[in-house]
Amino acid sequence: MAAFDPATRLQRLEQQLAAFERLHADELHELQRRLEAYQRLQEDEVRLLRAEIADLRAALGAEGTAGSSGPAPLAATTAEPPAADTAPREPAAAAADPEVVEQATERAVETALEQTVSRRQLLGGGPGE
Repeated sequence: MAAFDPATRLQRLEQQLAAFERLHADELHELQRRLEAYQRLQEDEVRLLRAEIADLRAALGAEGTAGSSGPAPLAATTAEPPAADTAPREPAAAAADPEVVEQATERAVETALEQTVSRRQLLGGGPGE
């Protein structure tokens, strides 16, 4: 009865364990690679959003020095000049004002929602790739 021989069983179990170990190590390496790709994607998206916020802050600073009284409300985006008696905000104060930043962020989100871009396009691939 060689099938129940403890030495043979032990050898088969060790082979199974080694195969199991290799298989799952390969699966874990693949999962790690995918998670790192998702992490890079998320970091890129955060970097893009931070760049957008910096651009908005710069634009708000330029508006502040050009005589604007700050950003127009989100609902009313008219091209009317600000009232003459309104004092322009300081660029640093406009960038630090939570309301101004929130309004600028809302506009950026609305703009981003209007510009539908797939992740493939965002990462440089064309629509047909």
